[in-house]
Amino acid sequence: MPMRDEQTRNYGDVLRHIVPEIHNALAVILGNAQLLLLGTTVNPEDRAKLKAIERGSFRIQTLVEELMQERGFISSSLRSQEHGASRRQHIRAVVP
Repeated sequence: MPMRDEQTRNYGDVLRHIVPEIHNALAVILGNAQLLLLGTTVNPEDRAKLKAIERGSFRIQTLVEELMQERGFISSSLRSQEHGASRRQHIRAVVP
């Protein structure tokens, strides 16, 4: 069992390092997509692509949060609060 405990700790260390990097990258991708969506000169084809980027970013964010919750790095109540705040921010950014 000591080997298994060490592997679990190593996995946790990797997650603690990678997750903030994923969140930072998602913030850049999502933020830029939402800024472009606010523009009135975006053609319908590009708007659809930006919406797909936005949806994909939210999906990745949810998956990472679920992984972190499963591993006990964040509580379910914190995750719900963060997800709700993220959705509210998204709605304010997309709906003028």
